[in-house]
Amino acid sequence: MTIASIDLGSNTVLLLIAEVTNSEVKTIKNFYRAPRISKNLKKGDFFPKENIDRLISVLDEYKKIIEGHNCKVVIAAATNAFRLAANGFAVAEEIKKKFGWELSIISGEEEAKLSFLGSAYPFENVNSKSLIDIGGGSTEIIYGNKKEISYKKSYPIGVVYLTEKYLKHNPPLDSELYDMESEVKAHFDELKNISGLGEYAITIAGTPTTLACIKNNIKVYDEEIVDKTLLNFNDINDLYNRFKRMKSMNILENFGQVVEGREDLITAGTGILKIFMEFAEIKELHVNSRGLRYGLIWDYLINKQNKLESLT
Repeated sequence: MTIASIDLGSNTVLLLIAEVTNSEVKTIKNFYRAPRISKNLKKGDFFPKENIDRLISVLDEYKKIIEGHNCKVVIAAATNAFRLAANGFAVAEEIKKKFGWELSIISGEEEAKLSFLGSAYPFENVNSKSLIDIGGGSTEIIYGNKKEISYKKSYPIGVVYLTEKYLKHNPPLDSELYDMESEVKAHFDELKNISGLGEYAITIAGTPTTLACIKNNIKVYDEEIVDKTLLNFNDINDLYNRFKRMKSMNILENFGQVVEGREDLITAGTGILKIFMEFAEIKELHVNSRGLRYGLIWDYLINKQNKLESLT
């Protein structure tokens, strides 16, 4: 069976086309667009019409792709921007009417659980793993293993939020960077009291996959290379120090297609990763190109199997 899974994030909209059995999710194709639905959005605001128009344009494109692959099931979930917007549910209903897809607006904790499921499942072993998922409007951190989740939390700090709130200049001023880092540190302070986070740490989403491309000196995204990349603290720290002294257009010129759509956001994202590694005492991060869109499919399969078992 061919399934389409759509992750509607605050900055990006990701589409996964996958061939699915009860025990395997085989990637056919991944698609990435950055309509930035959360641009200039604050909690309780309405999505501006131009933001909705950009999103609908991407979904029009994705609908053709989904139909071209003859997908039997379409699973779609929206995250932080839809949680914040006053008209989030209304836009979700508009998408349902236009495309026929049920769009779930998931909580931060549910997002964390599904991202963990998508990147660390099926487990090779039961050893605990931690995961950080940096989005446009929020960052999820989760720690657990095949049997149980020990910690999960959605923090209201993402790359779009931090960039729009603090990094007003291009490149940012030292005072702006200090204020941004201070907010991230205040949120992450509790991580100092959680043991085991650094034993095996996974990082997903656009910031780390972009950093993996830069570390490997590739200008065009390559999922196979990305999934084999380890980012240590020196990698993150060195790139953060480079980005924060560069204009966004120079970041794009220097690093090419892999940063397109996030050249103005990569500084904030790298700053989040740096502080996470410091506070959680993590020496290296395992970059993973999967995440929420894979977790949505695994969750669908698990629920389907549970329903079948309940009937027998």
